[in-house]
Amino acid sequence: MTQFISAKKIAKSYGVGLIAVLTLGVGNVMAEEETIGADEYRMSCLSCHGVGGRGDGPLAKFLTG
Repeated sequence: MTQFISAKKIAKSYGVGLIAVLTLGVGNVMAEEETIGADEYRMSCLSCHGVGGRGDGPLAKFLTG
């Protein structure tokens, strides 16, 4: 019985692992960007635009159109 593993099998194994790692990493980045965007909206936009973005925030009544 031969103890050698073919280069093709090794490359395939590493390829599957690399795809899994990259996929998980991208998901984390996207979730982080969504959280950052939500924080930015809450700090900069919510007071005028409101929770649903309809312009009914607590400061909207003080804006002139």
